[in-house]
Amino acid sequence: MLSDPMSLTSNASHHQAPCQGQSSLQPNYRRRRKYSSRNSDNSNTRYACPKCQRSYRHVHHMLRHYRFECDSPPRFQCPYCGMKSKQSNNVYKHIRVKHPGSNLEIVRLQYEQE
Repeated sequence: MLSDPMSLTSNASHHQAPCQGQSSLQPNYRRRRKYSSRNSDNSNTRYACPKCQRSYRHVHHMLRHYRFECDSPPRFQCPYCGMKSKQSNNVYKHIRVKHPGSNLEIVRLQYEQE
């Protein structure tokens, strides 16, 4: 009968929880960081969209464009004047500036997928 399963290993120190201030997510952070342009010294690296060749400084901006914006119609609309945008934050900003005092609500446009 085993009372302590940790006694089976020769070096049980690697089974301890991380110290306070250390994150167990560090390997993921390192993995993500290698795709960031911040990783290199003043890098001029650009990430181009495979569909339209529009380029971005950060890969996550290019991926957002590729997944939600490239070759697609606007998805969001101002309920007060009909202004349309592919990003909701642009419509929220528009409402704050052009329609002050109005409710911050946007219209989500639905399109048929081909």
